Amino acid sequence: MAFECVLVSKDMSVITTMNRLLSDFSISTNVCPSAADAGSLLEGRSVDLVIVDFQDDSCKDLLSKIGRTGRFQRTAVLAIADNNQFVRRADILLEKPFWTDSALKQLRMAYSKMMRDHRLRGRVPLIASANATNQNQQSVPLKITDIGYEGIGFRPQAAVAANDVLTFHLSLPDMPGSLLIKLKVLWTRNYGIAGGRFEDLAPRDVATLRDWMRRKTWVKRKGSSAN
Repeated sequence: MAFECVLVSKDMSVITTMNRLLSDFSISTNVCPSAADAGSLLEGRSVDLVIVDFQDDSCKDLLSKIGRTGRFQRTAVLAIADNNQFVRRADILLEKPFWTDSALKQLRMAYSKMMRDHRLRGRVPLIASANATNQNQQSVPLKITDIGYEGIGFRPQAAVAANDVLTFHLSLPDMPGSLLIKLKVLWTRNYGIAGGRFEDLAPRDVATLRDWMRRKTWVKRKGSSAN
């Protein structure tokens, strides 16, 4: 996979420089000439990086929207702005006017954040069954659909609700033994799916899960010119 970016600018010099550097990092780019265009593009979807060349207050509105919306929780935001301009909700600031070297330095910071977040949020499809027990010692059969570093998605075969705590053993393909899972249900949907967060995984199980996830998740690395 490659990371995805939305670049908001109508300055061709900014677009040309950032496009070239983003390509070196193997980041695919959608260029939007205005914050309104970017807002329309982002409806119903999320991206890994948003770069905003500050032009007017509509850019502030776009960043406010990103900050309020859950699906952008781990979207990195790089703002290109005058050196005396304070930008709320930006993770990284690139001051104008800028040189290629300064833009590369800030993009490296953004890339590092994206890699950290990808490792945390990466999800792997997993077809597995488990017989869980809830906090009331009631049986809750589960169909696991995907797993990540922080939790799993599943289809419960009995009623569950947010904040329920499910305990079960889970075997990972090609890994010896099983993980002892304690899962806090975070959300459910009326069409039969749910998601939860791991609670108090044993250090050995954490290490096993991380090793397995590293084998299953992959990100296209940046090009040599960005090293």
